[in-house]
Amino acid sequence: MNKWLIWIAVFATPLLASAQQPNWSKTDQQLEDSIAIGAFEGAQKVAFTHLEEVKAQKNDTILAKLYFTIALGHLYKEINQALIYSDSAIQLSSKAGYNKLTIRTLGAKSTFFRKLGKYDSAKSMSYKAYMLGLQHNSLGLFQNARNLSIVYRELNQYDSALYYLLVADSLAQISADPYQKYLSTQGIANIYLDMGKFRQAISKNKELLRLNQRKPNQMNTLLNLGNGYEGLGKLDSAVAAFEQSLVYAKELTDTIETANIYGRLGEVYYKKQDYKTAEKQIEQALFYAAADKPKDIIASALLTLAKVKYELKDYKKAISSAQEALKLAEELSIVSQKIEALGVLHKSYNKTGDHRQAYNYLTEYEKVKSEFNDKERQATVEELQTKYETAKKEQAISALTKENEIKDLQLSRQSLILLSSILLAILVISFVFVLFRQFRLKSKQKQLLLEQSLLRTQMNPHFIFNALTSIQNFVLDKDEKNASRYLTKFGQLMRDILESSREELVPLSREVQMLKNYVELEEARFKKHLDFQVSANELDQDEVLVPPMMIQPFIENSIKHGFDGKEEGVIHLEFTSKDNFLHVVLKDNGSGIKEAVDSEQSKKSLAITIARERLANQGIKSSLDVSNIKNPEGSVLGFQVSFKLPLKYAY
Repeated sequence: MNKWLIWIAVFATPLLASAQQPNWSKTDQQLEDSIAIGAFEGAQKVAFTHLEEVKAQKNDTILAKLYFTIALGHLYKEINQALIYSDSAIQLSSKAGYNKLTIRTLGAKSTFFRKLGKYDSAKSMSYKAYMLGLQHNSLGLFQNARNLSIVYRELNQYDSALYYLLVADSLAQISADPYQKYLSTQGIANIYLDMGKFRQAISKNKELLRLNQRKPNQMNTLLNLGNGYEGLGKLDSAVAAFEQSLVYAKELTDTIETANIYGRLGEVYYKKQDYKTAEKQIEQALFYAAADKPKDIIASALLTLAKVKYELKDYKKAISSAQEALKLAEELSIVSQKIEALGVLHKSYNKTGDHRQAYNYLTEYEKVKSEFNDKERQATVEELQTKYETAKKEQAISALTKENEIKDLQLSRQSLILLSSILLAILVISFVFVLFRQFRLKSKQKQLLLEQSLLRTQMNPHFIFNALTSIQNFVLDKDEKNASRYLTKFGQLMRDILESSREELVPLSREVQMLKNYVELEEARFKKHLDFQVSANELDQDEVLVPPMMIQPFIENSIKHGFDGKEEGVIHLEFTSKDNFLHVVLKDNGSGIKEAVDSEQSKKSLAITIARERLANQGIKSSLDVSNIKNPEGSVLGFQVSFKLPLKYAY
């Protein structure tokens, strides 16, 4: 009996001990889920519940994870405590060889320093995490490259910021993580905006609108899109983007962003010289900012209000607003706003006749501006030094890696296999590239032949002869006014078509104008009224690009065949965008497809045949649809053709 009790004790003791151990796998997943959604304080509470028992077990790996989680919980309060816990986490994870957590904690510590405004320390932590990640199979490289870019952006060192974001973007492409792609694209867009590269910023923000449909992300992206348009001087587009962003901000009841967007609208209306509207927008900004009192937004709004009041000749209010803005700018260390506020104060006091104060503020303005320029030059030098040091350290890591490969025979063999695989991959890729290039060349040649064929089809000798005959008739009838007008439009049409023939894509606005000239010429030649209507309300016709001469053949068919025997004709052309495609629909009130198309040679319209080939050449198959418009009784009311093109922009 005692023997059985001994065996039971031997087997039961480990089972009882394991039953008393916390289910760490489940707890760890709970912590990771909370961290992933930014619920740091909730994760911190869970970590605290297990802290004492893990300390008693002396498990450095788990304890390091708990310290890391507790540190994150202090992100928005008591950041100094966050630094203490993160130091403990780094010490334990380094001791346990838990490299992944060490790298994560260094990255978090960088964020803590950034929140405290200690950017040099933040940069140092991110750089340590980044270099450690390079040594350990690229652990945490995406997040720490992104952290470095944020720090450099805060320091106005945009080249370095962009470099690390492009590294992050490459890593996001490799991982195929859509949220990483969103974050890297967002960072690149913000840096382009700061660097004044507004077209690139607009392009990236439009990409962001497609990458993430969540309201908070859409709100921020539209705000930055408006900033880009403002930078380009497209103030109406900026207003439209800001107003759409404002809708999201109000739906989300985000009073801080609502105040911010109203402030941006005020600045744009100030630039539009619509000072009364600008004043109303700023009043709204200050109203929404009253609850949370975000100092940076209030400072910016007050500065804009000061500039608006100066233009409205309310110099007393301009001075008081500028003084408040100056005080906040000094408190927040925003030198650019401080310079602007001093400038407004100098001008306003000058207008009131208080030349002493005007002189004092002018002196201060010149001093601060000179110091600011000196700091910018110093920052440029520091950035160059940082790039040099980064290159040296990366070379050192590369040399260390090579040395380790030499010492480790197994690793050398793996490297040889990897190198062979890479060479094989390069050969395969090169072969595929050559085939692809040949295909592209053939496709290009085919496209050029199609373009030439199209031009011969459209601007055929009959059209030119008939146009010149019409001009001759005007001259013989001594109708010099119409002859001159017709000749001018004919010359303009010839020039437009010849210019378009040299380009693969042209702005939609230019293509529409060419079509209008063509319709007016045909209207005069056939002596019938043609009502040509174009709608593209949601599109910026100067930015959207289309292949030239894609639509004209269908309009020609309508005029020559569809309106045969009719005194009046209506052609309606509509452009819309959907799913990254430009959708084109052309309708007329002619005799329909049978008379307009079937009477052509071989029962096919050459225009439709060429259009189908051009669309197929762009990789778009079966997108061309040709049909009659009928009433309920089956009678033909007109003709309709529709197709789609890839949506492309000028930037």
